[in-house]
Amino acid sequence: MLKDRFVTHADLKEAAAIERRRQYEESRKKRIFNAKQRLYGQDHQALEKQIHEKQEAKQSQNEQERKWNAEFCRRNEVINAKEREKGLEKKRQLNDLHFYRCQYQKKEDSRDYDLIDPKTRNEVARTADNDARLGISSAQVFAGEDILIHERKRLQKQQLKAWLEQQMKEKRQAEADRNEADIILQKTMNSRDQLALEMANMERNNAQRMQYAVLNYNKKLANEQNWKRQLAKKHEDEDNKAEIYNMITSDILTENPDVAQSRMGLHRKIAFEYRGMNAEELEHFKREQCKQIEERKKRETEEKLKEQMWDQMDMNITRACMLKKSEQEEKNKKNTIILNEENVRLAQNQKSQNTYIDKVLYANECTEKFFDQFNTTSR
Repeated sequence: MLKDRFVTHADLKEAAAIERRRQYEESRKKRIFNAKQRLYGQDHQALEKQIHEKQEAKQSQNEQERKWNAEFCRRNEVINAKEREKGLEKKRQLNDLHFYRCQYQKKEDSRDYDLIDPKTRNEVARTADNDARLGISSAQVFAGEDILIHERKRLQKQQLKAWLEQQMKEKRQAEADRNEADIILQKTMNSRDQLALEMANMERNNAQRMQYAVLNYNKKLANEQNWKRQLAKKHEDEDNKAEIYNMITSDILTENPDVAQSRMGLHRKIAFEYRGMNAEELEHFKREQCKQIEERKKRETEEKLKEQMWDQMDMNITRACMLKKSEQEEKNKKNTIILNEENVRLAQNQKSQNTYIDKVLYANECTEKFFDQFNTTSR
């Protein structure tokens, strides 16, 4: 019979440690047995780029939420201000209504107050038709006996007209107060918008003035550069004209033969002033030229003889190399035949040896159980 076992804190701690080691071993096996990850690893640069993009997106989202919250708070403040204004207006209307009722709608001014007036309830003596003490239940005033009906109706109309005029005046005053409050609020909002517009216009004007100053400076600089270019072109044209005049009037173009004679001797000439040879010099030059032609033909004949000798020597060397190559090819053929025969013999020996190993020496085969005992852990 099995006995109950009490689980202690040490048992729970040991079980947690075993589970932690098992999970670590499983994660390590995934890393070790994954050849691609083991050889190449992870792209840390791409991961850092993704982290940076997530942080930027999070910052952008936080900034957007902050702006929305600020806008929400501002609108709530405007709504609360409107609600407070409405509450104050409603409270003021209620106070005005209460004051009006207390001032113009008293209980003793009501039409039936004489029925509940404790002072005149028990008085029935009639002194006149308009006696204030006579009520409906006095049995002293009857229909058709009201001689002051017109005066009474006139007074009632005047009283009703006064009440209506007072109500209209109070309503107009309340409407004027509301309009004034709306005007003040609108002026406040307009002043704020006007201030923002003025600031924007100021910034735009400053930018325009800056652009205008930069444009003027660039125009001045361009004009100065154009003036310098024109001045330089003018100087260059003057220099070119002076140079052309000097060249035209120089001894080079006029071909003055006296300027070519050197002061160092009669047969010495100035090279950059020299313009040609005389008849004797030309004759001497032609004789030397013919002499050089004959010498060059002689050198060409000697070079042709040398080339023929070198060609004959090249042909002899080529013939000897071809003979040597033929002998080497014959020798290589014989060696190839011998090597093929040796390879055939070795192949037969290896085939018989493999047959002996597969059929006799290693007759047993490896099952899946043999291979399953490898790579079971990461250690």
